[in-house]
Amino acid sequence: MDTLLSMTAITGNCQRPQLFSLTPWPHLDRADRKHPNADHRQAVYFETMLTAHLRRIDRRITRCRAAIVSAEVAGDIENIYGFRSLLEDEQQERQAVEVWLENLRHRFCPRRGGERP
Repeated sequence: MDTLLSMTAITGNCQRPQLFSLTPWPHLDRADRKHPNADHRQAVYFETMLTAHLRRIDRRITRCRAAIVSAEVAGDIENIYGFRSLLEDEQQERQAVEVWLENLRHRFCPRRGGERP
């Protein structure tokens, strides 16, 4: 009860105590799309950053594939295995970034008529 009283004293509300909720307010699903809030602006920023990161990953994948072809032509087995391992790592990173982007778009993009959440 002391905590409750101290909360009312801090907020200056003598009538009822200030209650805190863990849910964000206003709810993002009901946010005004014409006037994006900070969460939506941040989502656009992260989408831009992750999309740029995907382009960099694609360039690295292209270079790995070219290096594998060069190593195969040269008969360099050690480099073939090394670049294949690197290619697998890059492809896994690409899949992870695609999942992040999909989750971000699912969370912040407005739903169309017949789509399920």
